[in-house]
Amino acid sequence: MLMFTRYFGGDFSNEALIAYRHKLPDRISVALREEKGKFFAQVELDGVTLTTQARRPQEIYDMVNDVVYTYYEIPRQYAPLVSRYAPPKELVDRYGIKLPAEKIVFRAA
Repeated sequence: MLMFTRYFGGDFSNEALIAYRHKLPDRISVALREEKGKFFAQVELDGVTLTTQARRPQEIYDMVNDVVYTYYEIPRQYAPLVSRYAPPKELVDRYGIKLPAEKIVFRAA
């Protein structure tokens, strides 16, 4: 617990962190497309398809994660400590998307 407070600031509960991590799926399905200069992502979670959009490819990373955290009701202060979506390597390379160095990612379905 002290470690989380030291590195991330704030008050974190180990029990809550474990519970939030277990709420999230091991895999998510994300379909990305570009249309008229905008980027769209369809995210499938528990059989529900949610859509988000971004003006730039870099924003898609944040928007998909926001959809997941909102759907599963993960508080913002726990977001850096739970799984994150990472776009496929081909998209990262093609658009120069910058990803954080974290190693906890959702697997592509």
